[in-house]
Amino acid sequence: MTEFAKSFFMMVGTITTALVLTYFMLKLEEKFKSWRKNGCKIKCLCKHEYDVEFTNSLFGEISLKCRKCGKKKIIKNLSSELVDKLWWGGRDE
Repeated sequence: MTEFAKSFFMMVGTITTALVLTYFMLKLEEKFKSWRKNGCKIKCLCKHEYDVEFTNSLFGEISLKCRKCGKKKIIKNLSSELVDKLWWGGRDE
């Protein structure tokens, strides 16, 4: 009976360890993919050239989109005059 209990607990421990390691590896892979998508600073892939996609002078934010790779960037807390100037490209209306 003790041999059965011993082997049962060894099996439960092995399965638990395997599940914990699998969970850890999946989380590590998810963080790596997120880092590659958002935080990777490899400069040689694209030299961004942004175009103004959307402006909101009421809230002082502007949305930019890269022509080459499609990366989007949102800049917040700008004055309405600066947002209008960026939208119109420095031209007077």
